[in-house]
Amino acid sequence: MTDARAFLSGEWKKLTKDCDESLVDKLFDLLAVRYTENHRYYHNLSHLSAMLVSLNQMAINQNDDNLRWAIFFHDAIYNPKRSDNELKSAELASLFLHQLNYPETTIILVEKMIMQTVHQFNTAENTDDFTKLLIDLDLQILGATNNEYLMYADAIRKEYSFVPTYIFKRKRKAFLKKMLSKTRIYRTEYFYEHFEEVARKNIISEIQSY
Repeated sequence: MTDARAFLSGEWKKLTKDCDESLVDKLFDLLAVRYTENHRYYHNLSHLSAMLVSLNQMAINQNDDNLRWAIFFHDAIYNPKRSDNELKSAELASLFLHQLNYPETTIILVEKMIMQTVHQFNTAENTDDFTKLLIDLDLQILGATNNEYLMYADAIRKEYSFVPTYIFKRKRKAFLKKMLSKTRIYRTEYFYEHFEEVARKNIISEIQSY
């Protein structure tokens, strides 16, 4: 987690290079506190780091600052007992970006992107390419190696440890079946080509384990 925090701090400073340095550091520390809450086993700094590392490896040539902001804030508010995490995360993004004096057009776009990460209800076929990429990066873990996927599934169960096992299994299976029912899990061609088949195998395997 320490390495993830150092990496993310560097990425944050690249985004905010033209902003007041003391404010930049203060806001990053506040955001990091959110992502290191005790109940987070998966939706933490390591998750953010993995998304940004993958994005960097793709070497997108277009200006993707809005996408990077959306990555930083998409799970900023995460309470497994609530259903409005995306909305609250978008509101926090707005608060922080206003303090950094970003234009309203940017803030609205970042908020919209974050709201599209409600995966179980989201189809997003008509969203812009950066939003599709945000969603695919967020779901990349589904197409990870078997061991990585098992660690992810275990982390999710820990985040929902307050839920009785039989209820968790029923709701988790419903979510996974919803993902499988989609024509395609991944919306961008890159992720579809590299992760779709493995993701479906991982999901089927988890369903069969219950």
